[in-house]
Amino acid sequence: MTKTQFYIILIIISLAGVCWLGMSGNKAKIVNLPGSIGDPLELVIIKKNKDFNNDLFTKLKQIISIGIGPSPQPENLLSIMEIDSEKFRGVLQRHQNLLFLEKSDTFKIQFKHDVFAENQLVVLLQISSEEDLLLKENEILEVVKKIKKTERHI
Repeated sequence: MTKTQFYIILIIISLAGVCWLGMSGNKAKIVNLPGSIGDPLELVIIKKNKDFNNDLFTKLKQIISIGIGPSPQPENLLSIMEIDSEKFRGVLQRHQNLLFLEKSDTFKIQFKHDVFAENQLVVLLQISSEEDLLLKENEILEVVKKIKKTERHI
């Protein structure tokens, strides 16, 4: 075997090793999440009862309870469920649309996808008080629009 043949074989083996490592690195990043569950346009609000009182949750539900339009009986766009954060485990984590309500010094809304399940939208709503709900009502309504838009693309 000549030096040239040795170097060619060495390069081929090196390239194959780099390709193999590169492919196995991508597989490590892909997590096999279970599919999301729940009815379309169903929102699960995960709340911490110790941080907020029930009036705040009632006001939040009033804000995001948008009617679907003219109909013989009033119907909301979203079906809303409330779950205490301590009971949020197992199958409940796989719901399609989740809204986490947290206490914070500043108002902030974050959207994340595929956290606990595939095709899942997770909304993190950080507020300091009930006044934030009243002052930022239009921004909170964007959450409903984002859920509706996400549901169309699934």
